[in-house]
Amino acid sequence: MVVKTGSMQIQEGYDPRKCCHCDSIAKSIISSGPVVRIIKCSGCGLMRQASHLTTKDKDIFLFEGAAEHIREQVEEKEKIQIQDHLQILNVVKKYFPNKGDLLEIGCSTGELLNEIRKYGWSVTGVEPQKWSCLISRNKYNLDVINSTIYDAGLEHNSYDVILLIHVIEHLPDPFEALKFIKSLLKPGGILVIETPRYDTLTFKILKGRERSVIPGHLYYFTRKSLLAMTSKVGYDIIKHYSVGRTVTVDRLSYYLAKYFNSLFLTKYILKFSKVFHLEKIRLYLNMRDMVRLYVRN
Repeated sequence: MVVKTGSMQIQEGYDPRKCCHCDSIAKSIISSGPVVRIIKCSGCGLMRQASHLTTKDKDIFLFEGAAEHIREQVEEKEKIQIQDHLQILNVVKKYFPNKGDLLEIGCSTGELLNEIRKYGWSVTGVEPQKWSCLISRNKYNLDVINSTIYDAGLEHNSYDVILLIHVIEHLPDPFEALKFIKSLLKPGGILVIETPRYDTLTFKILKGRERSVIPGHLYYFTRKSLLAMTSKVGYDIIKHYSVGRTVTVDRLSYYLAKYFNSLFLTKYILKFSKVFHLEKIRLYLNMRDMVRLYVRN
């Protein structure tokens, strides 16, 4: 089976011509590449992907074994970052000491949901990728719906907590999604959002070479634009802060390859990583380039 490194197609339903937050069509260019073109709304400042990608006729991960290596990295990342994400429970338990009903949107293979269930929560997942759902069902016997949130048949006012962990940046219209998610929460329910942030020194310097600038990310939030959007929907802000993550040195080699944007160097960087088993070396890093936001219905 040939695994592709990532789709170069704009997601269905995504319309970059108009800002989903303020409806403005005025914009400026923030980054012209090398792969993703980023534009900024002149009205509200929300950044988004342009109507086309700017890949320069090459994919630096398009060689034998590269895509499989990257998929292995992603699967390993989900496992080792569980403890990072379980810190969420330390906040929400103050509001729900007796636990309750928790929904994770974009739950992937169910690694995190399975752990949360062990703490006494009643958990449900929604995941559009079929292969991920099969793993979550067969490996963990989880209740995961293979669908988008709109077509999952979820009942309104049903959940105490909803998790949106590294998902909002992928959604074709995050503003409409936040409104829909609000209808799923019980009164007083909490939504937890985690996403990369792009008001950092790293992004200002690296622009399109920054590690989280990828074709799958349609929106590029700053702390200000994320707070503005959730407030406009009607959520009450509880708290927000920058978070770090546990990564392998192997994953860091991926970021290094992306920075150089060289097919030649990428081959040797990933080969070096594999030979010296850098996937076994773990580090906790907080580059302050991700934000975790708690809001209440």
